[in-house]
Amino acid sequence: MAPAQRTHSSKAPQGGRGAQSLCLKELTIRELKQRARRAKIRGYGSMRKVELLQHLLASPE
Repeated sequence: MAPAQRTHSSKAPQGGRGAQSLCLKELTIRELKQRARRAKIRGYGSMRKVELLQHLLASPE
């Protein structure tokens, strides 16, 4: 008998924060700053991409 085939990969994000972080990492610095402005994060203008990602992931949506 052949082994059972998997219908999905275990490495694929299944929604939640994992999927959100993947989407945010693909954004440009300009798009991240726009999201930070909408989320009312203070000091976003002088932040680097990594800092913006951390703040956006920590902020509730």
